[in-house]
Amino acid sequence: MKNQEEDDEDELNHHTMGASNNWAIHGNHTKNGKPIIANDPHLGNAVPSNWHVSHLKISGKGQLIQELWGSYFPGAPIPIIGGNPNLTYSMTVMTSDTSDIYEEKIEGENYLFKD
Repeated sequence: MKNQEEDDEDELNHHTMGASNNWAIHGNHTKNGKPIIANDPHLGNAVPSNWHVSHLKISGKGQLIQELWGSYFPGAPIPIIGGNPNLTYSMTVMTSDTSDIYEEKIEGENYLFKD
């Protein structure tokens, strides 16, 4: 039987490790005619933070070449969740199967595996 501390930890993990959501509304359905995008990746907090928010303006020869804003992973060249003057994008997160294991048999130059 679980004690209160284990129940509290399970509850915390349930809210920080699960799936996430996002949604968009076409501009035809908004008051100002512009689309709306909302995102909640349901990621837990960390210290130090895994994210930083930035607004970058890249200029060359006195002209604005590119503008990006959003939430970045440190060192990432573009925001993972963000946009520019022409588009906005987001992501969802959920647990996933990220590996497969195969039993491999080598016969000469042929590689065989079981399904």
